[in-house]
Amino acid sequence: MRVKARVGPKGQVVIPKELRDEFKLSPGDEVTFDANEHTILIYPRIDPKKFVDEFLSIVKNKKKPPAKIDWDELYYSQFE
Repeated sequence: MRVKARVGPKGQVVIPKELRDEFKLSPGDEVTFDANEHTILIYPRIDPKKFVDEFLSIVKNKKKPPAKIDWDELYYSQFE
């Protein structure tokens, strides 16, 4: 998804509502900025409790775990 926003006079950018909804961001949530020469990425902070709860739900529901756990896939699946 590509969404435009404008930098305000104080250097602030508002995260568009559709992205806040999709990534379940609320006021006070932390994000991390990662930048290189041409790109700025914004990552929502991982809530450890939510991450562990999601992981345990796999075990509790007796889903067959993958042979190798893809931690990135497990993390990003919480936003689907």
